[in-house]
Parts: sequence; C-alpha cells; structure tokens
Amino acid sequence: MQKALVTGGAGFIGSHLVDKLKDSYKVHVLDNLSTGDTSFIPKNVPLYIEDVRNKDKILSIVQKVKPDIIFHIAGQASNINSFSDPHFDIDVNFKGTVNVVLAALAANVTRFLYASSMTAYGHPDSLPVSEKHSCKPVSYYGISKYAAERFVHATAARTDLTKPFNVTSFRMFNVYGPRQSLTNSYQGALAIFIGNVLRNEPITIYGDGLQTRDFIYIDDVIQAWTRAIDTKSTFQQVYNLGNGKQISVKDMVKAVILAAGKNPDTYPVIYKDQRPGEQRFMEADMKKAFTDFSFKPSTSFAKGLTQTHSWAQSQLESSAII
Repeated sequence: MQKALVTGGAGFIGSHLVDKLKDSYKVHVLDNLSTGDTSFIPKNVPLYIEDVRNKDKILSIVQKVKPDIIFHIAGQASNINSFSDPHFDIDVNFKGTVNVVLAALAANVTRFLYASSMTAYGHPDSLPVSEKHSCKPVSYYGISKYAAERFVHATAARTDLTKPFNVTSFRMFNVYGPRQSLTNSYQGALAIFIGNVLRNEPITIYGDGLQTRDFIYIDDVIQAWTRAIDTKSTFQQVYNLGNGKQISVKDMVKAVILAAGKNPDTYPVIYKDQRPGEQRFMEADMKKAFTDFSFKPSTSFAKGLTQTHSWAQSQLESSAII
C-alpha cells in the first residue's frame, strides 16, 4: 500500500481528503493544529504536530514517513489576515511550501498535489476565468499562494532532477461544507453566515453585496483531488476548482437565511466598507478539468447548502461550540 502525507490534514479540506484516502493509502497527517481538530483524524492515522515553517522538522518528518505522494494543503487561508501580517503569509504559504517541496525532493517523493487559490487571478478581464488567464493577485494572500504555486511548478520543470517530480495544482475557489469553522471570522464566509443565523446574530457584509463568488462543495473538491492522483494528463498542470457558477454575496446570504427557515426581508444584515484585496466578480471555467480528467462538480449550491446547514444544526443540537 502506498504512503500519503497530507499537510493540513486535521483541517477542513485536509481531513475530508484523509477520510477519502485512508482505505487506499497508508495516510500520515502533518498539522500544527492552529485551526485543525484532532477529532477529524481517524484514530489509526499517524499525526505529526508540526509547523511547515520549521524546515528541519519538516525534512525529518518527510524522510521518516517516506511518502509516495504529498498533498500540500496547510496554509494561512485568510485574505484579511494577510494584510495585518504579510510576513506571516509569506512565511507560511510561500516559505512553508518551499520547505515541503524541498523535503519531498530529498525523500524522492514523485507525486505532489498543491492547494493553490483563485485569488491568483485578481480582477479577471472576463468570466468565467480559465487557467490561461493572466495572474495578477490583488491581495497579499493571493501573492503568497501564487508565488508558492510557481515554485512548485518551477521545481517540477528542473532539468537536473534524477527522478520525476509530478505536480498538480488546484486553484481553489470558495470551498464550503461540513467541518468548516462556523466561528472563525477569517475563514469561509458561507460557514460564518450559517453560524450567525443559527446563533441569531446579525450578518455582516463587507461591500455592497453585489460581488460574486463561485462556491464548490467539499465532496466535489475531494473527488477532483483523488481523481487526479494517477491521471498522467494532470501532471505539471494547474486547474481551476470551482462549481462553474457565480452567485452574489447578497443572494448567498438570502439562501442561508431561508435555509434556516427565517425571513430574509426582516433578518438583520449590516453593511460595512469593502475590505482591501477583495475580488469583485469570480466564476471558474471548468472545461480544462473535464477535458483532462473527466471532472465535473455534481453538487448544486442548493444541495450543498442544505447539507452544510444540517451539519451545522447538528453541531448546535449536540451542544458543540459552533
């Protein structure tokens, strides 16, 4: 059985990937638990509590595990936090990725999948945005993720490597679903809004609410990642990972309120000034993923929202902190 190492494997996306991989791979998780939760990790999956910024520790862990494949998901995922502490973003998202990639090379890892970001595009000239579109990130977060993505692919293109280093990057759009934090205001907006409504708190929208986002359900994300693993056409490629449909923040908020059985016309919504680095409109062109590895998202926003709301409600009913 092949070995897989998932960085950020105790977090929202990483833990779902671990669940999917654990029956086919001997999975190991590396996570500093800054936002991850050990309860998300199956008991038989080894956990290494470490930070990707620690170069020597990362090298030691990767050499100990000797994985056949690395899924690098660990990172600082807040656009807003990137403006308050840009050094942290560079240290975690860029330098941390450099540490994981170089450790992978030292351990002769031949397959590497990286979680990039749609923030690399900045303000697209047209929608839907394809992978061929130029990348001009407008946030420090987007800069750190795009720089790391380029490092991953520049490494794979090195002509001095003695073994193949087959990489795939996914420019993640707005991922949502169970296990996403309902309290961390610096993570996914949809989950935050669900938490607000379940706690009967006002919802805060930054900007006019007409900005659009492309939401993709977590099950579709995991399907894409796992389908790409052994598909050679994905080697050295970058893919959008969205649903291919944009929705305005206003309409998303209305759907969240309705899902809770409340009236969107009377529910309190507060509007504040737009924050720096926010993209105005976003929608993924998903043709390349379908062409190269037959991936097409199958979960509608309505269905995904219903499932996410049900999970969140169960957390509340079981007295979990949401």
